[in-house]
Amino acid sequence: MSKQFTCDDIDLIREQYPIVNMWSDDYYAYIAYVNLMEQYHSEPILEFLSTVNTDKTVEELKRRNLKGVVKALKTEDNNKVVVVFSNLNKSYLDEVNKYIDTFGWFPSVIKSKNVVYKYSEVNVLKVLSNIKLNDEVTVKYEAKYNKEVIVDEGFLYHVTPDIMWPKINHAGLTPKTQSKLANHPGRIYLLYKFKDKSSDIANTIQSLFDNYEHKKYVKYMYILKIDVSKLKNNKFFEDPNFKICDAVWTNENIPPYAISIYHKVLVNPDAE
Repeated sequence: MSKQFTCDDIDLIREQYPIVNMWSDDYYAYIAYVNLMEQYHSEPILEFLSTVNTDKTVEELKRRNLKGVVKALKTEDNNKVVVVFSNLNKSYLDEVNKYIDTFGWFPSVIKSKNVVYKYSEVNVLKVLSNIKLNDEVTVKYEAKYNKEVIVDEGFLYHVTPDIMWPKINHAGLTPKTQSKLANHPGRIYLLYKFKDKSSDIANTIQSLFDNYEHKKYVKYMYILKIDVSKLKNNKFFEDPNFKICDAVWTNENIPPYAISIYHKVLVNPDAE
């Protein structure tokens, strides 16, 4: 029997949903999701939903051995999932769509006989009515939510005012201690694969300083360096709104022993 959720469970899921979404057993995660929707007649908590990365999604599709599925793979840019069907019917397609939805993907394109259609009920029926025995049909899936990014080595970087460093050095980075431009609760924003001499990075640091509430007390903005090898199972998600370089976010604490000062940027020589 599936678990019935209480209001306390809802609060917990609000806080930890990205972790819950990395299900070791996707079936029970799906049951949890269904229970939430049925019991509370509500939409998903979109702020904390996330799309499972392409590698894990493809792996689970293969392991599930769903009817009609010939193969599952990711696109070259690693941004989409592709499922190839044979002898497809509507029930097979609905089952795959329902399953892959639990990983945070939605069907965007359906292709048959070298003709590509935007995915819709009308176009699905058109494809199904024209295929013959053993014809292959391809469906492409795109991310619905924040997409997980695998960062398991190297370094990440975080910008913060100098007056925050004593607290970070003692307690680490937490979602509540970060400085940020956007109003997204429960997130720590991080950069990787960036060039610190870039004028764009300098402008971003200046913008963070300009928007900081207590900037009159800030003399330097610190670029902090996070050693990923010292983190334990942190999950990272793509930040699509940051265009200057690759950026990710996490809602999990980063311990102080993984953090060091990489660079100091003078922003206010007359700080109080």
